Parts: sequence; C-alpha cells; structure tokens
Amino acid sequence: MHRMRLRNRLAAAIAMGIIVATPVPSRAQMKPDPRLAAMRSVWIEAEDDLSDAPGVATCFAKEVNQTLPLMAVEDTNLADGVLRFRPVDNRIELSVVLDDNQQLWSGTAAVPTSRTVTLRARRCVAARELIEQLRSAMQSSRDGTWYQQPRDSALEPLMSLSAPLERLETQFDIVSSSFQIVEDNQVYWRFSWKMIVRNFGPDAVMVRATYEFQNRGGFIVNNDMSSLKLIRPQETIEITGTRLINADVAPSVTNGVGRALLVPSMIETIDSSPR
Repeated sequence: MHRMRLRNRLAAAIAMGIIVATPVPSRAQMKPDPRLAAMRSVWIEAEDDLSDAPGVATCFAKEVNQTLPLMAVEDTNLADGVLRFRPVDNRIELSVVLDDNQQLWSGTAAVPTSRTVTLRARRCVAARELIEQLRSAMQSSRDGTWYQQPRDSALEPLMSLSAPLERLETQFDIVSSSFQIVEDNQVYWRFSWKMIVRNFGPDAVMVRATYEFQNRGGFIVNNDMSSLKLIRPQETIEITGTRLINADVAPSVTNGVGRALLVPSMIETIDSSPR
C-alpha cells in the first residue's frame, strides 16, 4: 500500500494511497459494536490523491478533536482503528475499520459546488458532516442502539452549504444561553434551550446556532442546531430549540454550551428590504 503523509498542515499524519476495496455491509446489517465508541487513537488514510478524499481527510483530522475524543496517530501500531476516506459516486465515504479490515461503520458526505467558495472550504463542509455522522454513530454504539438520527428536511440545505462555518467574534456575540428540562420519562428527556445573540456590526449576518449538552467532564452528550437566522445590524434576537435525549444518558447532562456560527456565503444573498 502506497501512502503519502501530509506533514506541514497537520500535527497528525494522513496517509494517502491506493487501497484495496472491500465489500461494504449495508447500514441495516451493521450491529452495535462497543469498540466504535471506545476508540480514542486512530490512523487516518485516504485513497486517490486526485479526488476530494485527501482534502476532506485533512480538514477532518484538523477538526475532529473539537467534537470527538479522537486523536490521530502517526504509528498504525498505536491506533485503535483506521479511518479510511475514499470517493464513491460523487461523494466521500468514511469507513471505520480494524486492523483485520473488519468494518465497524461507514458514512458518506458530498462536497458542495460553488463558484465563490474555495475548494478547501467546500471540502471542510463535507468533513464536518462526516464528523457529525461519526459522533452520532459512536453515541449509538455506546448506548447500545444503532440508528442514524433522522434528518429534518428543513435542515437539508445546511448539510450542503457551499461555505465553511466560521466564527466572527468581531461582528456578533452571544449575550446569554441556557437550557431547561421540560419533560422526562423512562424513554427520553426533553431539553429546551435558548440563546440570545446580538449583532453589533454594521452589516446583517446569517448565522446558525448550535447548543451542546455536556456532562460533568465536558464531553458532549448530545447537541441541537437551529435553522439559519438573519440578524440585522444592531439587532438582538432569541434563538430557541428542543432536543430529545435518551433517558439512559440524559441524567449525565450537567452543562450547556451555546455557539453561533457564521455562514459567509449567505450574507450576499440577504434580503435587505425593510421588514
């Protein structure tokens, strides 16, 4: 197997090369495997250096530890498993495999197209979607269930945004954020959250709010996201949401963290007409 390492941009190594394809079991056939949730150190590799796979893998490796307790290692002997990226039908597939090539999970994401956003940024959109899919899969593995969280059709445009999500701390700020348990039973707990965001800049901005429900150790138990929100200059808005969390893990939630992310490419399409 031929591999090339990306050393300059990443502290962790990403191997690129030609990888022998193996049969991929359908998601319906895959069973909960606690080894997926238990992974902490991983080897990251990508095939076909002329495709988007290496670029998506690069962004994935840079950002994954912000959401998941995973660390990329430079020695395969130190890895709990392998994260393998490859192009499949105009999408990028991420497979989690063991040393014996046993596959534990796989997911796919598309690299959106755009004339105004850089290729690197568009590849990061796909990487972030794969990070979220893997987070959901690891959580399902830990909880003993195997499901993909249903995707709200209203949020579909967010999954194919042709722009990176960036912080713009000089433009707007989160005034406050909080959550409350509004319902609990033996199956799930319903958490409601709200966030006050103020745009103190001269221009309107489009943001997406996310809320993380964390345990005492600061690890994410679950999260929620809002639809796109327009905040006009000098305007303060309230963003709210609800999240159902499995009753087995809901009691571990002790803290909530709200975040507001800018969607740069949407700014130029904002309707500036008076409301």
